[in-house]
Amino acid sequence: MSSHRHLPRIRRGRLAYLGFLCLVCYFGFPATAWAYIDPATTSYIIQIVSGLIISLSVAFGVFASRLKMGAVTLKARAEAFWMRMRNARYRQLYAKAKAQEKARKKAARKSQPRVPLAEYLFKDDRRLRLRALLAALLAAGFSFSFVFFGILDILIQNRESMPYPVTLVFSAVALLALAVFALLFLLLLVLRGRVLTAVASVVLAATLVLYVQGNFMNGSLGQLTGDWLDLNQILPDVIGNTVLCVIILALPFLIWRCAPRAYQTLLIFVPSLLIGMQLIALITSVSTTGVLEERLEPERFLSEEGLYEVAPENNIIVIVLDRLDQRYIDELLRREPDYFGSNFDGFTRYTNNMATTSRTFPSVVNMLTGYSYDFDVPAEDYMREAWGDSEFLPALRAAGLRSDLYTEYSYAYLDGEDLRGAADNLDEGLPAVDAAAVENLAIVSCYRYMPYLLKPYFWISTDTIQDDVVYQGERAQRYQADDHAVYDTLASSGLEVREELSGNFKFIHLNGCHPPFNAGYDFETVPRAESSEYLQTRFAFALVFEYLDCLRELGLYEDSTIIVTGDHGYTVDLDYLGDFQDLSEAQTTGLFVKLSGEQGTAMRESAAPVNSDRLRATVWQQAGLDHSELGPTYSQVPVGSDEGAGSLSSEDSADAAYAEYAVQPRNFCFQVGLSGSQEKYLQYFEVRGDANNFNNWIEVGRTAMRYYHGYQGD
Repeated sequence: MSSHRHLPRIRRGRLAYLGFLCLVCYFGFPATAWAYIDPATTSYIIQIVSGLIISLSVAFGVFASRLKMGAVTLKARAEAFWMRMRNARYRQLYAKAKAQEKARKKAARKSQPRVPLAEYLFKDDRRLRLRALLAALLAAGFSFSFVFFGILDILIQNRESMPYPVTLVFSAVALLALAVFALLFLLLLVLRGRVLTAVASVVLAATLVLYVQGNFMNGSLGQLTGDWLDLNQILPDVIGNTVLCVIILALPFLIWRCAPRAYQTLLIFVPSLLIGMQLIALITSVSTTGVLEERLEPERFLSEEGLYEVAPENNIIVIVLDRLDQRYIDELLRREPDYFGSNFDGFTRYTNNMATTSRTFPSVVNMLTGYSYDFDVPAEDYMREAWGDSEFLPALRAAGLRSDLYTEYSYAYLDGEDLRGAADNLDEGLPAVDAAAVENLAIVSCYRYMPYLLKPYFWISTDTIQDDVVYQGERAQRYQADDHAVYDTLASSGLEVREELSGNFKFIHLNGCHPPFNAGYDFETVPRAESSEYLQTRFAFALVFEYLDCLRELGLYEDSTIIVTGDHGYTVDLDYLGDFQDLSEAQTTGLFVKLSGEQGTAMRESAAPVNSDRLRATVWQQAGLDHSELGPTYSQVPVGSDEGAGSLSSEDSADAAYAEYAVQPRNFCFQVGLSGSQEKYLQYFEVRGDANNFNNWIEVGRTAMRYYHGYQGD
């Protein structure tokens, strides 16, 4: 028999207790991160430091008292041993007394009457005050960790991605946490005996599993980009995560069985420790960010004003379908070869088009200003400089065109004041939070803290969170992409002509082909499980065709310049995880262009090597402006040949002055590592020839992202 079995029970309890405390302290290590909400972002450093200080303080006090008691006990035992050694009669009496005590205990156990089940389960020698303290601490530990702190920490750590200040929901979050606390407290308070200890153990085990998961085991968790959480992509992580969660769940029950006295202390100490750690972290975050001092003041924003209006002439309309990858288009046409029909009358489809970057931010800003971003300065500084220095939109306004930009906050701007010289649909107003805001924030908190196996049940997209706030301006509310609402309005009411306008430039950024998918075959809204990339792409083009039909009904189609494109392509096989790996497949973006005066011809195709830099030149040309400083338009870039710079193919009718663009490399920036503690860097590529062939993508450099997703520095 192992000598360990002869250790006093309380000693084994101490060992298990101290081991458990070490585990709690060790697993306080989460990770930090961000235009999409990142549930894996936590304030882990502060929690760890505070947790260590609290634990060491308690441990010092416990060991000091134990050391003192141990010294007294050792002295008494030494004296008794010395007496036994000196007196043989005393040794005999001591052995006899010990044997009689053992026999008495054995007889008492045999004669003990059978305990009724109710008494066995509910008998409790603990006073009401102790049971109330136990219930209060466990209930507070759970509700504070996963409701109050959980929601507020997500709001604070992702504050640049949140569409409203923390103060708007603080009171509601506090009330929700209080309600959860009250329910759990009352449940535990009415229980007694072993049933109370068992339920308390379940609460403690759940609290520990959720805390460890949310702060330490979300390494494979990506941002809430809208992509569905597919556990098959991270199956080894899911299996390992599940095993660890089961072990942590079982640990409190194991300690209860092996060391019941120490376990009673554990039930009180662990929730107290978690509350203390997170309270210190929350106070620090609030004091350093000043989120509770934010005052609600009117903000300037891009509104919906003029979304369904056009000028009587000189309309230049750019419709951006988010994540319009060439492969989506190819799949749609493979299934329905005649889907486009005559809808793209007068258009040219460019099959060799690229974006300049892999994400909506900074792609949209780059498309409209020409300013690139290397994540070396805060996003706010980059946007302010880009919008402030670019002459693209101010020149259109100076030429007499109204400039309407319909794109979302955080992806294209953080301060509406930066757009004062670029957009005419600016408005000002205060935010109002929808009733579902706190519910959706609670879902995000559950998504952060739940083990991988349960996360799909709490999946939610960033767009859902951002839709919970409405900024109502003096003339219209803040623009938020809602493709179904736009489609329904166009189908029912069409477009209106605003007669006083001499021209109108519109940049309409829609959800397009970006998840979450919610379009059915008949363009109705359906649950995500009933939609797909194919159905979403099909609906995105149906919306475009509805807009084109409205222009035809007004007799403005032929005169209008219309560009339909995407802000970036799709990274295949990475899905919800975001761009965690180096780029391994080509990213090409859909592009359809109809210049003013073109109508009555079937859609043509061009393999000219173009990218989003050609957008600004095309718009200026169509507005009658000199675009020489911006380079060639889409139609001026030759297809080129394999013979070298300056040589044109027999198919080229483009301007020979721009022959060099046929072979000039196009630049692309790919963002890697968009979540968690993973290394975050940019991959730079030069693409020559057909961008659909990844062999033509040459990596020319890498650089670390200092400002991760633009919002957080080193």
